[in-house]
Order: sequence, then structure tokens, then C-alpha cells
Amino acid sequence: MFIRVIDENESLDITAEPGVDLMTLLRQQKKPVSSPCGGRGTCGKCLVEVDGLGPVLACQTVIGRDLPVSGAVVRLPRKSQALILIDGLVRDRVLQPLVQHFEAVIPPPTLNNQQADDERFYCETGFSVPFALLGELPVHLAAANGKVSFWGRRDTKTVMRFLPVEATSNQRVLGVAIDIGTTTLAAYLYDLQSGERLASAARTNPQTAYGADVISRISRAVASDSDRMELKRLILAAISSLVQTLYSKAAKAQEKSLYSGESDLAPTGCALLPKDLALLTCAGNTTMMHLLLGISAENISRAPFNPVTVKTTIVTAPELELDLFPQALVVLLPSVASYVGADITAGVIALGLEKPGQETALLIDIGTNGEIVLQKWDHMTACATAAGPAFEGANITNGMSGTSGAIDHAWITNGDLSYSVISNGDDSLKPAGICGSGLIDLVAAMLASGVIDETGRIGADPEILSPALRERLTEINGQPAFLVASAVETETRADIYLTQKDIRELQNAKAALAAGIQLLLRREGTAAADVKLIYLAGGFGQYLNVLNAKAIGLLPAELTGRVIAAGNTSAMGAIAALLDISRLEAATVAAAEINYLELSSDPEFSDLFIEALMFPVKD
Repeated sequence: MFIRVIDENESLDITAEPGVDLMTLLRQQKKPVSSPCGGRGTCGKCLVEVDGLGPVLACQTVIGRDLPVSGAVVRLPRKSQALILIDGLVRDRVLQPLVQHFEAVIPPPTLNNQQADDERFYCETGFSVPFALLGELPVHLAAANGKVSFWGRRDTKTVMRFLPVEATSNQRVLGVAIDIGTTTLAAYLYDLQSGERLASAARTNPQTAYGADVISRISRAVASDSDRMELKRLILAAISSLVQTLYSKAAKAQEKSLYSGESDLAPTGCALLPKDLALLTCAGNTTMMHLLLGISAENISRAPFNPVTVKTTIVTAPELELDLFPQALVVLLPSVASYVGADITAGVIALGLEKPGQETALLIDIGTNGEIVLQKWDHMTACATAAGPAFEGANITNGMSGTSGAIDHAWITNGDLSYSVISNGDDSLKPAGICGSGLIDLVAAMLASGVIDETGRIGADPEILSPALRERLTEINGQPAFLVASAVETETRADIYLTQKDIRELQNAKAALAAGIQLLLRREGTAAADVKLIYLAGGFGQYLNVLNAKAIGLLPAELTGRVIAAGNTSAMGAIAALLDISRLEAATVAAAEINYLELSSDPEFSDLFIEALMFPVKD
């Protein structure tokens, strides 16, 4: 049988065997649909439209059982453009990359000095020549009367690549820093000789087709070796695609600047080539690092939560099977523990928190796992809380990630609800769901107006509400709900609600993070009032309304006026490590020295969590 898949303006006929579910078939054809729950049928987000049947869950629709024997037409949802944060705070940088271009003149041998070529090379440069390149050494020494041009690794003092001297002026030494997020990827292309950023690019993580959270990814990866390698293949393909996008953007920018006379680059012979990529640095959570390496992350998901490795990892691109860039080294920044990953280590070095003697500060990355680092004088302590996917829009009835069409902010004005939508420049775009920042704003507005009380109950006292808000109270499947946007307002032509279950999901998520912050401060003998700065990392932190976060009890009220949206600190740390080997070394030291506080078995955390489930009582 065959199935016709219509993806926006593209039509594809797919041969399908009975017994295969539609989600698996779409994945095989590189047409994945959103699946925050990993295909378990619990999130309801993998809806596709089937002619004659209407909307169905792709993960629960089996070929031959639920679809016609032949000729079924499946229409995929319109793709949304992710709002991906690419910049953030970073300390001053020094240009001293791990891989750098060097030139030297090697004196010729004489009868009085019969040193071997590699020994003379070492005496002049301090770099050793590996066995694989020994055969090239005499060729390059002879070609330019002893003048040599090469890439060298600063850490091992070894030659990575010899270059023809006559072509040196046209050679580029390029580096790419990549933030590998669970949901999104951000990449940055740099000239390692000048330190100039040439381009940046971002995209969604293709692994989201296998689940929105790390536990779903791990479950898929441990299902079979082929599934684990497929997750690795997906991320490697995404990295290759991002690098090619960076090259294309940089080439266009260079062409534009040459045309306008603003560039001092030579107009010919400066094409960016795959072989010019010398270094990639990657930061992400511990699971993402394991999946990138293709190693098992199974133990991360179960007690005692031990990863295979948290060390700084340096491999060649071919060793990683990133074959498009044969000359490059790939550096994975170190993690601290299973749930405090390299993205947090990168944030530490981006903000300079590893330096002793600073004011007490908190670094918080709010997501499915809320990671928290407390910097106090001469040491750091970190913990992680299982906040769940509510902040990512998953497990919320009409939740979605921070993509176009998501309600990102909400407020009460003139007695009724108003909201804004991520539009990416399209002012006509209607809401399709609610992202994390919008969820917090909505709940804060509902709490302030009396739609919910301090227990989170919807409609506890409807008499105190304005007529417009009272009209928004309803029931969905037997549970109280609040109408956010009616069908006539929405992209999907369906009502957007917050249900009582959605409120409970948010309460669980915010309580986990709030309890983690409180316990970490207690363990370190620090009061919230003593924290001078609190850095909110990541896209969620960037777009979060801090006042509303405090209003619902997500952040301590004592931190008013001290919160800084630090942006994509994971990416900024990856860039710092790309440009300066001392920052990479600082990351290695910091990851090893950060004290990790395990919360899962701590009874005090459970008590604090229960207390934090309640919303703060209004003054």
C-alpha cells in the first residue's frame, strides 16, 4: 500500500507495510512530527490530518488497522519557526585557541648537525610531528627552503596539518562553537586567526521527534543499538547542516562587504572550505553529550544516576563520524554530573563564576531539569531538580515550545485577559498554543485576579471576578478550565485553555525549582537576601517576566532587583572555549571542583517541595 504525505506545498508518496505506526513511517522518511512524550501517546502533540478521518495521533495510528488499505492522504501540520536565543553575557575574551596557525623556518641539516628532520622541527617550533604526518615533513621542508606552515595543537604541542607555504595567504583557520540544547541548536563560526565572528545560525534539534525531554531520548536510545546510533546520526547531520549554513552566510556577508569596499579580505582564493574547519567546541547537557558520542546514557535515567563520562573529551571529527570536516578537532566541554551538564559548566566560564572572591551569585537554568549553581566566595555548589516539561510547554493541554504562534506573555487589562504571540515578523499570526513564559504570565494573572487561589484551584471564588473573566470559566472533560483564546482567535480554530491539570503541572515544576534553590542556600548557610546576583540562563530565562516568576513563587521574593537575564550562556561558554584554551582549561577545573548536591533522596527537599506547591498569598 502507499500513503500520500502532504507537507505544506510538498507531496510525497510513501510505500508502507501494514503494522507500522504512522509516526515511525514519517521518521523513516525524514518527515518527523512533534512528539514531546516520545511516542507514548500521552502528550497529544503529534496530531496529523488524515483525509476522511480528521485529526489523529501519528504515534497511535497503525497502517492497515487505522488507515485505509491504500491511498490514504496524510497532511502534516504547518511548521513553526523556533524563537532561538543565540547571544548572552560573556566576560572579556583572549584570542588563544586550542588550534592555531603557525609558521617557522627550519634550518637545513649540515655535516656538523645531522639531526633528523623532526628533531630540528621540534627544536625550532616546540611541536612534535605525529607518525601520520612524518612522510609530509621532508616534502614541505624542501618545497620552501625550510619554511613551513602548519596547524598546531596548543595542549599536546603536536602538528595537526601541514599547509603549502605559497597558499598560506589564502588559508583560513575556522572554528565553530555549538550549543546542543535538548530542543534547539545554536552555532557560531569564527576566524581563529582574527577572532572575528563570521556568522551564526540556529535550528531545532531533530532528536525532538523522539521526545521533548532527556528521559524520552534515553528510553529511545536504550531500546536498541540502532536507535542509539540513529539519535547520534541525527545530531551529527544537524551539526553538518548548521556548519554549511554558517559557511553560506559568511560567504554572502563577505561578498557583500567586498562589493561595498568595506572588507580587507582578498577577493579571490578565500572560499570557505570544509578542510579549513580546525576546531569545534560543543556544550550541552550530559545526556546530549552522551548521545553525540553514541555512548549509552541508560544509567543517567536511574539511580544512582551515574554517567559514562563527564570529562572534557577531544576527538577528531572523523573519529566522531563527522566526516565532512576531515581536519577538525571536536571538543566536548566537561559536565559535573548526570543532571548538571556541560551547558552549565559553559555558563560558569562565560560569566567568570569560577574565579574566587566574587559576590555570592546564583546561576539558574530553568527547563525540564532546573540546574542551579551557587557561587560563594571560593567555591561552587550545584544541584538539579526534576521540574518536568511544563516550562517547555509539554504536558500542558495547549502547550507548545517557544515557536511562532505561541502565546509568550499575558496580562489582565480592563478586567479581561490580553496576550501577545511570538510572530517572527508576521503580525497576522494567530495563537496556536502556550509556551513556558506565557504559562507563567497566565498563571500569575489568574492568581492576581482571583481566577485561582493560593492552592491553585480554578474558580474558587467566582463572585470576586470581573464579568469578562467569569465568562472564561468552564469545564473540560469534567475538570475546571479557563478559556485563554476562543476558536475564532486561534490558528488551529480550536479553543485554547488552561485546565486544572495544567495548573497542577506548573505547581509541580515551580515547586521543584523553588525547593532546589531553598535547599541549596540552606546547605551553604546562605540566606536568599545574601545573594547579590542571580543569572537566569537560556531562552526561557531571557523571555521570563521576573515579577510574575516571583508572584507564583518560582523565584525568591528577596531577589527583587538582582536578577539578570544572562541569555544563552551555554553558547557563550562554548565560544569562550573555542577562542581561548585557558577558558577550556578553566571549564575542566571548574567541572571537577564544583560540589554536586543530590536532591532526589533528601527528605528535606521533599518537605520544601510540598511547601512550595502553594502559591504565595496576595498582600
